[in-house]
Amino acid sequence: MTSNTETNVNDLVLNGVLTVVVPNGGQVAWTGTMTQLGAAIRKITPRAHRGMLPGSPSALRVVLNRVLSRLRTRKVRATFGRTTDHARKRYVEFTR
Repeated sequence: MTSNTETNVNDLVLNGVLTVVVPNGGQVAWTGTMTQLGAAIRKITPRAHRGMLPGSPSALRVVLNRVLSRLRTRKVRATFGRTTDHARKRYVEFTR
């Protein structure tokens, strides 16, 4: 059973990802790191709810893992990977 706060965080991240993936311009893909995703979600989240968002990229990934099935039902595909350069940064790509 999930707590009410956990459900609210899940909903905030889910709605944030859906807004980032399909903004008003009609773009249907987004690629970036978890840090960039967190910043994008934080930017569109109302100020009163920003404190409930995950504070670190790894915590955001945990919440994202919880909402992945709900994203899939909305036809949003998430792909996780690493870059091939020396830094081997982790990235996430959302497509619709």
